[in-house]
Order: sequence, then structure tokens, then C-alpha cells
Amino acid sequence: MKKMVSFVTILLLALLSACSSANDHTDAPKQSGEITKKQESIEVELDKAFNVKTSVIVEKTTKLKMVVTNFEIVQDLSQKAEDNAKYDYVKFDISFENIGDKESHSQAVSNYSFKFYDENGVEIEADNYLAETELEMDGTLKKAAVRPGGKNQGKLIFPIPKGSKPGEMVYSSQWGAIYGTNEYIFSIKH
Repeated sequence: MKKMVSFVTILLLALLSACSSANDHTDAPKQSGEITKKQESIEVELDKAFNVKTSVIVEKTTKLKMVVTNFEIVQDLSQKAEDNAKYDYVKFDISFENIGDKESHSQAVSNYSFKFYDENGVEIEADNYLAETELEMDGTLKKAAVRPGGKNQGKLIFPIPKGSKPGEMVYSSQWGAIYGTNEYIFSIKH
């Protein structure tokens, strides 16, 4: 009798699992910027506003209108000569407005939201710790939760190895989230 109950239980679980998989629509086409379990890569342009849905944790999904301007690679931003000998610095202005109906998480936009890749698609490792601890300047973006209708803006700086030439910059809208991460890809022209 116990074997029969175990067999029926396993059979029912297998059937329920199959039905659940058949109803999973994560591969269905989604609107640009919609958070899905499948990663979505969206090409965006510097100096032009674009909409993103951000999620640091599942309960904190918000909509932002974002624009990245004044992208440049500069030298000698650190007060330490050894850092300036080791790094060039990606610097840009960023502004975003919460166009959703929920408060955004303070980590929705930060140094850890961006990655850089060279023209061959190889990641250029930015020293985010140095950027956050020693490279603060007037106008540096302050991490903060933003209420619906609220705006935040400032500069972000990324130390990258001296001589590196980013071909792409990628903003990930779900830093640390459980679900797939939407990526917003900026092509960088030199």
C-alpha cells in the first residue's frame, strides 16, 4: 500500500510539474525594458533618454527615465600619483527620474550598475571600490532612494586600467536581483 501511495504521489508531482512548465511564458516576446526571467539586451544611446525597469530586490521594481551625457575618458583624477599612474578614468553625468508608482531602491543606479567592455567584447575591470571611496568630487551621484516623480543626478567615475578603450558600456537594471538582468548597452565611439 505504501508503495502505491508513493507511486501515485510521484506521478501527480510529475504531472503538476509538466503543467507548470507548459504555462511558463517567459520566452514570450516582451516590451522593451520589461523585467523577465530571461535576460534582455537593449541598445541605447548616449545623450538620449531611455526608460528602464529596475529591480534590486523583487519587491522593489520601479520605472526610471534615464539619460547619460558627457561621457569621456580622462586622466589624473585621483589625489594619489600611484592611482593616476595605474588608471585612466571613465567619467559621465547621469540623471534619472522615477516615473513609476513605487520608491526606487538606493542601489538602482550606482557604480556597481555599470560594466565596460573593449572592442573585442572583453570586460574591462573597473575599480568600483576606489571610485566610491576616494574619487568623490563636486557633483558625484549620491546613492539614494527616489520617490515617484523624484529625480537624482550627478557624475559617476570609474577607474579603468591605463590605456583601456571601452567599446561598450553596459547598465544592468537589476543589480543583485534573483531574476534575469536586463542590460542596456551603450556603444562607445572613439
